[in-house]
Amino acid sequence: MKRIAQGWAVWIIGVFGICGLDYWLRSRDANIHSGELPEPIQLFLLILLACAALYIWHSGIREMAIWKKVAVIVPQIIVGYFAFVYIAIAYVCSAGIDCL
Repeated sequence: MKRIAQGWAVWIIGVFGICGLDYWLRSRDANIHSGELPEPIQLFLLILLACAALYIWHSGIREMAIWKKVAVIVPQIIVGYFAFVYIAIAYVCSAGIDCL
């Protein structure tokens, strides 16, 4: 379970780091609506974070049967996706970039 927590830490800290970098680039441009982190780079960083978290999660449950691995990893992927969506929407709304 320690590796599961480490995977979550990598994912959550990484997503907040990407949001922080985006905000820094926007504020450095002196216009919150421009100067953002380019989308291909942002997507690459998110995929890299997801792969790192998946690797850490998987390394924590190597000795389990395949169906148990799936039962542990799939819900975490779903929760991680919704956590990312929540963090991203909260960032966009709180930073004043845009809001629903």
